[in-house]
Amino acid sequence: MQEQDKDKDKGTLERCVLTRGAKVFAQGDPGDAAYVVESGRVAIYKHINDKKVHLATLVKGALFGEMAVLDGSPRIAAAVALEDTILVRIPGNVVSQKMSRSDPFIKALVMMLIENLRNVHKVYVARPRSLEDFVKVLAETADVLHRYTNVVDMDTYSAEVAKRLDTLQTIIEELKVFAARHPDRRLSAFPDASQLPD
Repeated sequence: MQEQDKDKDKGTLERCVLTRGAKVFAQGDPGDAAYVVESGRVAIYKHINDKKVHLATLVKGALFGEMAVLDGSPRIAAAVALEDTILVRIPGNVVSQKMSRSDPFIKALVMMLIENLRNVHKVYVARPRSLEDFVKVLAETADVLHRYTNVVDMDTYSAEVAKRLDTLQTIIEELKVFAARHPDRRLSAFPDASQLPD
């Protein structure tokens, strides 16, 4: 990240000029600043079950990174520039000073909202959003079913159940072929999270 003002400890706002693909911060980093998008686009994503999940694309005027500054917790997600981008960096001490001067009720309310949002992110589950996603979920479920029938007493299951599981596997394979011919139309609008930096 290129910064026009390198003096980060004086509490001054800084303009940060980033090139496409530049990382703003990584998941787990300490929260030393909040950011406002002046121009360009920033992707917010996190690692969930060894997968990168795209959470948001931020554009001009969006504020991000403030939660880690306010409650002192590590970053719950990563941020990266999707194109040449200019950010305004607000140092943590500036944010803290503003909060310390706010009404105690408002301050407590903000902290409760942050805690609630963090709890939502802790239990976040990636939902299927395309045919390909649904086929993956179906394939994983069929695999679990197959393994389950192999673990429990097989006398409980008839040959008909095994036959239906085989039919389900055939349907899944046909859906995979269909999904490969019909790519997710959202890919032109949202970044491929797997291509974002670690």
